Amino acid sequence: MSAVSLAALLFLLCACGGEEGQGENTDSGGGETAEQTTQTGILLDGAIVVTEAPYGAAGDGSADDAPAFLKAIAAAGEEAAILFLPDGNYHLAESLEIPANITLYFDRNAMITTAEGVTVTLNGAVKAPIRQIFSGEGRIKGRSPSVGYPQYFSAGEAERDESRAVQCAVDVFASVRLMKTAGSFRFGEIRIEKPTVIEGAGRVRTEIERLSGKNLFIIASDGVTVRNLNITGNGEGNRDDAVFFFDTSSDDLSDIRIENIYRACPFQPAARCPVTFPGHGGGPAPTGS
Repeated sequence: MSAVSLAALLFLLCACGGEEGQGENTDSGGGETAEQTTQTGILLDGAIVVTEAPYGAAGDGSADDAPAFLKAIAAAGEEAAILFLPDGNYHLAESLEIPANITLYFDRNAMITTAEGVTVTLNGAVKAPIRQIFSGEGRIKGRSPSVGYPQYFSAGEAERDESRAVQCAVDVFASVRLMKTAGSFRFGEIRIEKPTVIEGAGRVRTEIERLSGKNLFIIASDGVTVRNLNITGNGEGNRDDAVFFFDTSSDDLSDIRIENIYRACPFQPAARCPVTFPGHGGGPAPTGS
């Protein structure tokens, strides 16, 4: 255990890792973080620092740091703990679990890279800049209670299809925030299989471009909320494509909230209209505008 002073620290599970690269910090000038705060000179009193003795992670992107992580996790036991990752690339060649009692705290240029065949199960909270923090050929899965961002799984370069990064965030985090300083997200076929909140950034709706020929969201779980999005893209006029597709193949859905969603009206390119819901076996009616 040690106390770590972070000078000028900026802070704001999916069956997949992320794309290789440092990524773009999409934090706006206001410095939003996963906790909606910006703090400097934070004192992480009592944090477990994965690079310090007796753990000894290298963070060089090549040495296997999984043993150091496992030692640090064992040291925390069942008590609430912060596992701090200083700047570096932590290569994991062995599967491991971050339990719910551990908060994984990334420094501004820290990243975890998973080797092929490795699974990291992330059930603890995450505090990190809005930039890529996961990469590699392995898998990140779990049920973190934190707010997550697609940028955690993407190099942040201009991508024509961001479905993979969005799906990763949806699979791992209890709440997913879609936010960019400029431009829109472009994705489709995002399957939601657990209670999840997906939202744009505040009252200003985040622009979403739906990929041609694909449903946007496939809702297959109770307790899903989607809000504050402005959706464009009509699937090139395919009337079978839906903004929200409700998968009731296994059971009826309940507690579904669709709020403050607008989209470009199909077949009326110059118009805008609220999302509408055709009959789907007693499913929820939209709320908000």
